[in-house]
Amino acid sequence: RDGSPKFGPNNRWGVFPSLSAGWKISEEPFFKNQNWEFIDVLKPRVSWGKLGNDSAIGNFAYEPSYQQLTLHSFDEVSKIGGFNTIKVANASIKWEEIQTLDAGIDVGMFKNRLTASVEYYSRQTKDMLYNLTIPYGSGIGKVASAPTSMPVNIGQISNKGWEISLSYRNKTGDLNYSVSGNLSHNKNKVIDLGLPT
Repeated sequence: RDGSPKFGPNNRWGVFPSLSAGWKISEEPFFKNQNWEFIDVLKPRVSWGKLGNDSAIGNFAYEPSYQQLTLHSFDEVSKIGGFNTIKVANASIKWEEIQTLDAGIDVGMFKNRLTASVEYYSRQTKDMLYNLTIPYGSGIGKVASAPTSMPVNIGQISNKGWEISLSYRNKTGDLNYSVSGNLSHNKNKVIDLGLPT
């Protein structure tokens, strides 16, 4: 459970659990009874977790900000003071959520001289935090400055892929050597860029 002052009272706290499990099959009695002495390690594993992100926006994004002005004149002599909004608040702004699933298997063979790992991962990001630019015509923003922005939750991105890695190490006389390589594939897809909420 995490809290952030960047969000209002209704969305300040988020619960982000995680779980992981692994099974070292090579240590089980039924495995040792098999004629597979060349396999030293056989371990499937899986993990799942949810993370919260608040780094894309500033503090107190749910509160408006104002500045004092003395620029308006009704008689072209004296100036009238006042206040204008320089930041659009979003009371419903909330945590960006990143959900990750990872599954794989680790193998070690021939006294762990040859090791291999196969892994699949899925990373889903939703309610992404984004500072949406407010047009000048809104009348909101500082005088003679760049357009202001409004923090919003928008869009969803999917990131999936797999990776295979191999490594071999051995010794010849006084020479220790190792060779390793990996192969991977990643697919990044924008699921939704809908309207801000």
